[in-house]
Amino acid sequence: MTDTPANKRMVRAEFTKQAATYAASPVASDPEAIGRLALHHIEIPVAVVREMTRVCRPAGTVGIADLVVSEHAERGKYQNEFEWLRDPSHVRALRR
Repeated sequence: MTDTPANKRMVRAEFTKQAATYAASPVASDPEAIGRLALHHIEIPVAVVREMTRVCRPAGTVGIADLVVSEHAERGKYQNEFEWLRDPSHVRALRR
């Protein structure tokens, strides 16, 4: 890649794969922590969110995109049952 003004403006990102409940990153070391379509596979998702928050810098960004069930209990139950049939590793979708 040439060192042109356009390339100097490029945002560089580093992607790492770490344990969900204990990342090797030091406290407040990362500008952002992002999780996508993973929390519904985890028994205690709050532990993962807590760890994402721990490694994120103050005023940083914690981004989460995942499945959310209906606020109606019966619909939510149906949605989770459907997901278990589709994907046996599914634990439960998030609630609002």
